[in-house]
Amino acid sequence: MLLEKGVVDYLNKEGRYAYDYAVKLVKRLSLNPGIKALVVDDSLVSRSLMVSLLQQHNIKAMQARDGVEALGLLQQHPDIKLLVTDYNMGHMDGFELTTKVRLDYSPEQLVIIGVSMESDGELSAKFIKNGANDFLRKPFSNEEFHCRVMQNLELLETIEKLNLAVTTDELTGLYNRRYFFDEGSKQLAQCRKSDQHFSVALMDLDHFKQINDSYGHQGGDQVLRQVADLCREHFSDCICARVGGEEFAIIFPERDLSESIQQLDPFRQQLESTVISHQDAQINVTVSIGVCDEGGDLDELLKQADDYLYRAKEEGRNRIIG
Repeated sequence: MLLEKGVVDYLNKEGRYAYDYAVKLVKRLSLNPGIKALVVDDSLVSRSLMVSLLQQHNIKAMQARDGVEALGLLQQHPDIKLLVTDYNMGHMDGFELTTKVRLDYSPEQLVIIGVSMESDGELSAKFIKNGANDFLRKPFSNEEFHCRVMQNLELLETIEKLNLAVTTDELTGLYNRRYFFDEGSKQLAQCRKSDQHFSVALMDLDHFKQINDSYGHQGGDQVLRQVADLCREHFSDCICARVGGEEFAIIFPERDLSESIQQLDPFRQQLESTVISHQDAQINVTVSIGVCDEGGDLDELLKQADDYLYRAKEEGRNRIIG
């Protein structure tokens, strides 16, 4: 009766977990407006029901009549996080759609829930084996639909958080050394294959030990975070990572040495003129940078960039050498 009146969900106060679930649901509803979903079903009635259930939970839901139309919408909206697809449809059924979607989206990137009213007892296993995350048999209750959607979205977000923890530096939010080498090696191979330029820069904050000695590690951390913010501002189209204590590395795909330096020098100048506030102190910092665009693998390129960085330090700091 409550659900028919448009109530999102209800709980019987039968135990402590009811309150935990209520809090979790409210958090979920606050996160859902940022989620896009796609419902695929050749039945207008079934499609409209699932769309309305998703909209009840603040999820932006689109709809398609078959797999062909669904693939077109996925191309237009690559940020879709949830796909609910019926099995038996014309042009392209749910199995084929799931298989094609999995060529571009892993289960950690996009949740697929299969639905069907067919009586085949092995249909759920077939959907899972074709790449679906979950399966629902029609007719299902509103509660079951909501619970399955919520559970799968929570799992997706947990995986995203774990991936973020593995690939990013906790202090600065930039990529970490592991991601830099993994993704950088892939980009280098792609640039070599297409005969494109590829540059690597290594930069080190000047006299950073003195900053730590004078202002403590909290002051040093504040400087590192400020430098990371400037990196995001100047190198948003590049891979930028913190690879050591005060060392940062940047990959410039499809740029030669001069193009990379043209992008690096405004960053160096802005950092030099930036005053970083920490408690009652005003901190100034500069950076030395080495750049390289010729060599073997990523390790060798980084080694050459490090040699140029060492020269920049020797020749007075606060400069770029490549």
